[in-house]
Amino acid sequence: MRIIFVLLMASYIAGCAVQKTWTPTGGSRSGGNVDLSYEYGLFQSPQVNNQQGVNAAKSKCIAWGYTDAEAFGGSMRKCSNYGPDGCNRWLVTASYQCIGEPKARENSSNTVAKESIYTELSQLKELLDKKILSEEEYLIQKSKILDKY
Repeated sequence: MRIIFVLLMASYIAGCAVQKTWTPTGGSRSGGNVDLSYEYGLFQSPQVNNQQGVNAAKSKCIAWGYTDAEAFGGSMRKCSNYGPDGCNRWLVTASYQCIGEPKARENSSNTVAKESIYTELSQLKELLDKKILSEEEYLIQKSKILDKY
């Protein structure tokens, strides 16, 4: 019985290994930087896949028109929740720089897209006004149109 107690206390003190995923939490498209974070609690031992973080940052950068991302190096840890005995939850954040010149957006394609949105939304509004679509159907279709662009 005593051995079981000692083993339980040792595992409690050592903490639990938990898999954590880097998640985008900030950044700037114009500045070309992405912040990724994860949180962990007291007695947790976070296990992170740094390549997953690079991939998440790269995905965000590519969506913004850049070609790749690289880590600035290191990460910052700060307390995100204080309890009566001190900090019991931490937030870890790493910053990544988008690299490669962002692809220029063509004004003509933006103008065409805006005209297309306006036309589709106008047609949809007509259907609502003529009572061909219900308010709910109108909102669903409007959302689909806006998601397209």
